[in-house]
Amino acid sequence: MSASAVGYTEGFAALRDARIEQVIATMRASIGRDAAAVQSTQPVFERQLRLHLPSPDCKISSSPSVAYNSVAPIVAARAYRISHSHYLANMRADYFGVSSDLKIDRCGTVARNDEKLKIDIRSVPPSIGHEYQSKIHYLLSPRADTLFQFGAFEAGADYPLLYVGLSRCDRTYHINLARELTSTAEMQPLILTRMVGVADLPKNLVSYTIARIAEKLVVLGQHGILFTAVNPLLGFSGASMLASNFIPFGLLRVDYRYERTGEFVNNRIASPLARKTTADWPPNVVLGRPIDMKSPIASRLRCMQETPFRDLKILDKAQSSSPSAPKELLSILSKFREVLERGWCRETMHPDFAEDYIDGQPTGQCGVSSVWLARKLRADFSMQSTYCYGELSFDRNDISPVKRHCWIEIGEERSSNRIIVDLTADQAVGFDQRVIIQRAHQLEGDGIRYQARARKNLDELTQDAVWDRFIVLSQKIDGYYNEAA
Repeated sequence: MSASAVGYTEGFAALRDARIEQVIATMRASIGRDAAAVQSTQPVFERQLRLHLPSPDCKISSSPSVAYNSVAPIVAARAYRISHSHYLANMRADYFGVSSDLKIDRCGTVARNDEKLKIDIRSVPPSIGHEYQSKIHYLLSPRADTLFQFGAFEAGADYPLLYVGLSRCDRTYHINLARELTSTAEMQPLILTRMVGVADLPKNLVSYTIARIAEKLVVLGQHGILFTAVNPLLGFSGASMLASNFIPFGLLRVDYRYERTGEFVNNRIASPLARKTTADWPPNVVLGRPIDMKSPIASRLRCMQETPFRDLKILDKAQSSSPSAPKELLSILSKFREVLERGWCRETMHPDFAEDYIDGQPTGQCGVSSVWLARKLRADFSMQSTYCYGELSFDRNDISPVKRHCWIEIGEERSSNRIIVDLTADQAVGFDQRVIIQRAHQLEGDGIRYQARARKNLDELTQDAVWDRFIVLSQKIDGYYNEAA
């Protein structure tokens, strides 16, 4: 390990919170006992404890036992859920019995005595990826905008030993940092948002997997920077990321939020009633690496590897406004509609309309189509949109209204200038226009009215009833990314 890597490892350790470390050290016996009681491993239980000790309900400034007991019931419940799902996934992922004393070679082979196991890095189906994100990853919070999903698979296994989910960066600080590091704004960077294993992984499997994923991304036309973040407060050392050619570039303050029940909730889906912790907790470490290690970007980043950890700056969280709809969007919406029609089926249709399913017809498909479009706009155009549920009505009497309809909007809710995008407008009997993209005041001038009864952002949709049907649609039309990569 290089001197800079050693320094970074020490820097991660220095960012841990002394109050939390005292609770962990003092309550070690209780952690082991309570973890065993809910059939959880101690590391899983401890990570949930770390995640909940910043809670406003936790008396962290009191004695370690008081702090521990104030959050132990919620910690135990989450640890049980994760460990149960972890066990079930492990049964379908690890037939070889891998362990951390094994090592994977450059050809992707793990050897134990005379036994050899080939590890395959390939795409993960959206349904399985959602399971890893929502039930096994410590946040228990799937990302709605996951763009690429890869895994390290044993031969014959349909579940991965190690899962990795990637999204487009939609935060201004990542995009600005990428421009600063690469001197270009050609491609929106990617971010590794979820990584979780379901076995005692060979020591270098993470670095091997990330290297192979990067190669696949290059073949798929992805270049630039891949970001991730490591949270020292949760006990992460950053070692696997440093071994995977990630370089620390900055620090990011963390806001922890908790529902009224006391359970942690991700900022992206937190309700208005979620409480924000008031203490100043240690920041996350933002790391990045070139996707293509042979690119000019890689050469520039290598020159930055010697930046002392103490000189890492706090990144500005200020957000930019969502851009307006690009002109080319109108021309490609009809293509999106054609793609969606190939994925529509009875399972993607709203269940209230499933008995009347007709192949290729939009009835009952507006919800899943709107979710797909919202994710597509964020990934391909860096656009934030709002998923709307309500009524589509017309001034003309010869067109029937759609009492229960879904579409997306771009812009402020009360602005007559907001853009309405509807990929299934022809659900209205007597209305032949399949796709709409127009400003609200223009539509109203034409006698077409969209009235939303509920509005949600993309991240909130993972908790909505539409999400399971969307996963079916995604699996049918997004498919598995080119295995040749």
